[in-house]
Amino acid sequence: MRCNRFRVVLAVSAVLGVVIAISGSSQAEPVIYEPFDDSDSTLNGNSTGTGLTGTWANSYDVEASDMSWGSLATSGYQVKMPNTYGRNGRAAAQLDGSLSGAGLLDDGATLWFSTLLRTNQAFGANPDFGFALGTDSVWGRNNIPMLNSGDGIGFKIKNGQLRPAYWIDGSRYEVAGPGLTTSTVYLVVGEITWGADGSSNDTIQMYLPDTDFNLGSALASHSGVLDQSTFDTLTFAAKTDGPLLMAVDEIRFGATYDDVIGAAGSDIIPEPSTFLIWALGLLGLAWCGRRRRS
Repeated sequence: MRCNRFRVVLAVSAVLGVVIAISGSSQAEPVIYEPFDDSDSTLNGNSTGTGLTGTWANSYDVEASDMSWGSLATSGYQVKMPNTYGRNGRAAAQLDGSLSGAGLLDDGATLWFSTLLRTNQAFGANPDFGFALGTDSVWGRNNIPMLNSGDGIGFKIKNGQLRPAYWIDGSRYEVAGPGLTTSTVYLVVGEITWGADGSSNDTIQMYLPDTDFNLGSALASHSGVLDQSTFDTLTFAAKTDGPLLMAVDEIRFGATYDDVIGAAGSDIIPEPSTFLIWALGLLGLAWCGRRRRS
């Protein structure tokens, strides 16, 4: 009788271990998530996603399909700069306070982001592209400045390279990065580490994970002193003299790498304490079985 009761307790423990393992593996969630769900063909005036407020402003078009990358969860559509806007397409949306509310703009915090990006069909057409979190909009001009002497941090594509970048007083600062292939979709991931105080460097590192979501080592990094507490705008822009096929989809910001890729490509790996509960339950059941047979 005693062993039967013990078996019930251990069985419950084993089940709880499984439940905790599964539930603990699904906590990844972005603070900002923009899948571009609004189907209106012009991005200007379209509703924004989670962590943003108001509507999108300026000159991008909505393409009636979404990009894909391995098992990354996607929805909605993608956006691209149309040929009719020539050299200066841009798009901007306002933050709703979720990033700062989560402490992800605090000194010493780490902020991750990801986006799917389709490159131009020809880098020889002198294209520039910029993606930034900042105080104002990046602008589709040579070298992608930021409007109104704004500050920000993100990345650029210049001469076919993915380059970590930041903006101070409207001017852009960047370093060389990995080369990209034309007409190709990439999962672009950035890791921003804010300095310990207002006079310390803020650092951005760029990654290009594979379709199994192996992050690998940082491919390029850059540092500068910014005041991220003033950042209120998510923006991207492109400039080119030739074909304008640069497109963006599935923008995510969060506290960890898992937050910006979800559970995609990841196995369920319980915490050590969960393994212990699970293992003790199974060992107890086996012990009771042996005792009963003897």
